[in-house]
Amino acid sequence: MQVRTIKPVSNDEAPQDVVAGDLDRLVREYLNTKDMASKLNARLDEMKQAISKKIEESGYEDEKGNLWLPSGNHQCKREKRVSIQLDEKAAEEWAREEGIWDDIKVVQERLDVDKLAAISWEVKEYAEKVESFTKEKITWAFKVIEGKAYDES
Repeated sequence: MQVRTIKPVSNDEAPQDVVAGDLDRLVREYLNTKDMASKLNARLDEMKQAISKKIEESGYEDEKGNLWLPSGNHQCKREKRVSIQLDEKAAEEWAREEGIWDDIKVVQERLDVDKLAAISWEVKEYAEKVESFTKEKITWAFKVIEGKAYDES
């Protein structure tokens, strides 16, 4: 992909067919659609909460603990999801008390980035080599800023 540097222009300096044409229409439509999508998502969340409340109040439980409530030709479901997490701190404390900690612990060696940076600052010969280990990653974000020219902060 070829990248070219462009000089920022204000709406007054931009070609009028770009400002007043398809781009202007697309930007307005984008902003309107974004606003509608936001409102629709908020309404969907409201409806989901209301339906969930009705299921909790009047639904019946299946063998897996899910809650069901029929509505016309539909079945509404509050699906029960169980996650199990180990209390690692309590388990470690117990293992130490039992004397089995050394048998079950894992030691992972890994690079300390802060120490690497510090040594590359202290030892100048290392700086260039350490710099060669870095990779630049470029990402792009799309934004439309309403009511401001490019050079306004």
